Parts: sequence; C-alpha cells; structure tokens
Amino acid sequence: MSPKAVTGPAAEPVPAVRAELFGPGRRATTAGLVLLTFVTAFEAMGVGTAMPAVIDDLGAVSAYAWPFAAFLAASVLGTVLGGRWCDVAGPRAALVVSPLVFAVGLLAAGTASTLAQLLVGRVLQGASAGAQFVAVFVTIAAVYPERARRAVFGLMSSAWVLPSLVGPPLAGFVTDRFSWHW
Repeated sequence: MSPKAVTGPAAEPVPAVRAELFGPGRRATTAGLVLLTFVTAFEAMGVGTAMPAVIDDLGAVSAYAWPFAAFLAASVLGTVLGGRWCDVAGPRAALVVSPLVFAVGLLAAGTASTLAQLLVGRVLQGASAGAQFVAVFVTIAAVYPERARRAVFGLMSSAWVLPSLVGPPLAGFVTDRFSWHW
C-alpha cells in the first residue's frame, strides 16, 4: 500500500498517519516522547509497589501518604510553571531539563535515609513530571498535524501498558530481593 492515503471529498492526497509519526522528520521526536512517558510510567508503578517497604524502613508509617501527596502537589506546581516556561521559551528546554531534574529526584529519593530526604526527592520528581507533562503536550501540538495527534496520544497511552503490567511485580521482586533503594 502506498504511504499516501486518499481521503476527503476533494480526494486530496494526505500523508498516512504512520508517516506523520515515524517519518524521517518526526521519528526521533515520537520515540523520545514515548520513551519519556514509558520511564515516568515505570517509576509510578514501582513507587506504588515499593512504598510500604520504604516507609517501614524509614520508620515513618504515620507519614505514609506524604510521599504521594508531595509528588502530586509538586506536579501541580510543575504543570503551572512548566506551562509558563513553554509559553515563554517553547518546550525544548523543558523536555531536556525536566528528565534531568526527575533523575536527581529519583537519586535523592532512592538514597533517602530520612523521610525529609525522601520528600525532597518526591517533590523534585513531581515538579519535573508536571513540567514534562506540559512540555510533551505542547510539543505534540507544535510538531504534529491535527490529524496525527490522536495517534500520538494513543502511543503515549500505550507507553503505560507494559509498565502497568510488569512494573509492580518487578518492583516487588527488586524490593524483596535487593532493597527498595534500587
């Protein structure tokens, strides 16, 4: 089948959606956006599974909800600030800086020996996830034609499937066999 599809009453040739997503000009962008979503999804699935061991190890059972609340509150703030950042400078810098800050947050939380350090890590993760979320959406609007956006959002949603299926058992295995720090 030809890479061009013919649609519409005027029968104008319109590039196929696959070519819009994975053509030479957008292949890296599509792969990068899906990879960012995939990594974030794995982190989310792993944290939910490992958190009981984390809180138990830190001796903070009464503060069980705080790491989740810190992430969510920071992600709201990150979404607002990330939106402003993208409005002023475009999404490129946010797409580079946000994953780096997320990694610093992962490192801070993963090496935590106190609840305070864990919360700092979770705030960094949440703020960067919020900014990254906005930057991804701005990128989709800027890079892909309207007819291809549904397919991009479908890919983004599908990036949660494997982490949702494999993430919790894998996180449980790693937590039990090695340590929640991993």
